Amino acid sequence: MNNPIKRIGLILGFLFLFPALFFTAIEINSLNESERVLENIYSNQLETILLSVNRFSDDVLNSWVNDLESKIAFNNSNSFSYQIEDFFKNKRSLQNIFLTDTSYSQFTFFNKNNSSSKDEIVNLLKLNQNKIEKLYNYITSGYRKLEPLSNDSLGINCVVYIVEQNGRKFLLGFLINPDEFINSVLAPKIQEVARDDIVIRTIRTKDNNLIYTTDKFFNDKPTETQKEFWLFPNYQIGIALKGESLESIVKSRSYFNLSLLGGLNLLLLIAVIFLYRSIKKEIHLAQLKSEFVSNVSHELRTPLALISMFAETLELGRVRTEEKKNEYYKIISNEAQRLSKIVNSILNFSKMESGKRKYHLEEANLNEVVENVISTYKFHLNSKGFNIELDLNDKLRNSKIDKEAISECLINLIDNGIKYSKDEKKLLISSNQDEDFIYLSVTDYGIGISKEDQKKVFDKFYRVPSNLVHNTKGTGLGLSIVSQIINAHGGKIEVKSEIDKGSTFTLSFPFEKK
Repeated sequence: MNNPIKRIGLILGFLFLFPALFFTAIEINSLNESERVLENIYSNQLETILLSVNRFSDDVLNSWVNDLESKIAFNNSNSFSYQIEDFFKNKRSLQNIFLTDTSYSQFTFFNKNNSSSKDEIVNLLKLNQNKIEKLYNYITSGYRKLEPLSNDSLGINCVVYIVEQNGRKFLLGFLINPDEFINSVLAPKIQEVARDDIVIRTIRTKDNNLIYTTDKFFNDKPTETQKEFWLFPNYQIGIALKGESLESIVKSRSYFNLSLLGGLNLLLLIAVIFLYRSIKKEIHLAQLKSEFVSNVSHELRTPLALISMFAETLELGRVRTEEKKNEYYKIISNEAQRLSKIVNSILNFSKMESGKRKYHLEEANLNEVVENVISTYKFHLNSKGFNIELDLNDKLRNSKIDKEAISECLINLIDNGIKYSKDEKKLLISSNQDEDFIYLSVTDYGIGISKEDQKKVFDKFYRVPSNLVHNTKGTGLGLSIVSQIINAHGGKIEVKSEIDKGSTFTLSFPFEKK
């Protein structure tokens, strides 16, 4: 039987588990791709916020440029100076403005404060000459660009662009304090674009110093994405999440989806195991049924053969003495009873399996049932050489039972004791009680039952595998019938046994308190 079962297991595994694992692998790959897409989308959303801040800062500088160009269009120097002084108002971050030609020889430098010298500015311009030449090329093509120039030694940032004045090209520059610009100019815009679930912060990269944040209570949160300021190369603007980080959210979702897939696979595995065990059980049951048919056939054939043989002998008048005739009659009668018992056992089992057996419960005393069975069965016990010892509780209470069904249980247990006893041919039948149950026990001193087989002896068609069993007649229905009858009475049956020491079967009947 093992080979077919193994084949079935392999087929089930291939048909169910292999496709499931293949699908899981595809889903895991799909999940990873989905998470990457989700992460990219979310990152793009965050970068859009940063882009809007950068564009706003660019727009502010362009508005400054347009405003300044309208003011320096005057030729009168007094008027020009006045307009420049007015231009500095409300621009705390603006430190200086300068205007120079391409050779830096003509240099108009308006110091609002004198923190930077002309030489420092000129050196900065020369260091970035390539960028400045590109600005001249851009303006020739009709495109004006703001170009940030930075120098850590100055402590400020310079933003330059090209202007045309009276047909000549000049380089005009703003010297800006980035920290002040971020806190006074960009802060309102940053607060405006910041959502409830994010923190926007700006950092000076050279010393990793925090310049501005929309929420100081979340400074410990890691930055999800960050970009350089267009106008201030040494500064970065970044976004942190107030709740879980993006990486944590993606991982959490991945773990959830993978757990769900794992759970589904586990359920499928359990279903396959359950199906495999059910099939295995059915195959085992089919084998037991086959053995049952073989055993019953043998059980029926033997008494029928004896009855037929002795009846034919008597019919042909081959028996001369009355004593011999009586012996043959007795054998025929015993075999007929044995045959009747086998048939009745099968019929009763069939009724119980189909739920058609009816029980007639009435108040009765188990001691009386025991005594009646022993009285009826005494001759059979004596003929087998068995000694019956009774240990019955004289004060045993009555209980509601079907006397015929309980007698059948007792006979089956006695038959088992007879069949599986070797040298010590003795049986003990005892009764007892407590507050809740009435007990009836049958003890033999035979071959015993292993712990593994004790769990199976009440299964239908099951017979304990041993050498003695193969030489013992039986159908494998006796204990199954006993178990079903006791269950119908609301009781239970238990077995205690040791190999080569015997077995005790105890029937427990619930006591109905009035």
